[in-house]
Amino acid sequence: MLNGYVKQTSNSDSLDLGWDRDITVMEELGSHTNARVHVGADHKVRTVVGWTDLFGGSATTISACRAEWHGTAGILLCGGNSGVRILANEGEAGDGNAHLTPGWGMPVMWIEAEDDLVGFDHVEA
Repeated sequence: MLNGYVKQTSNSDSLDLGWDRDITVMEELGSHTNARVHVGADHKVRTVVGWTDLFGGSATTISACRAEWHGTAGILLCGGNSGVRILANEGEAGDGNAHLTPGWGMPVMWIEAEDDLVGFDHVEA
């Protein structure tokens, strides 16, 4: 069973308690320093990290699982208590939150096309 909580911060909106009731975890893919994912209309590979509001906001590990959400199979990426952050590539401005690492925040990331997940870095013990 998956239990998730994300609070509203400058990184992302919150998720209401119980958002995860419709998720069936099929396979745990572990906890990682980051994931590399094809993102956006330009389909660029970007790094996705977990995000916490501790110490003014910082990267934390990201957890992944193969799951089914509302009848659709995919990969769910979950981060810290402030969600996940897609890090901007060099030369990209991101969402404009000057006090955060350039990028875009969201509560969780759902990846429907498994080949959009390029891979993980530094698997945590």
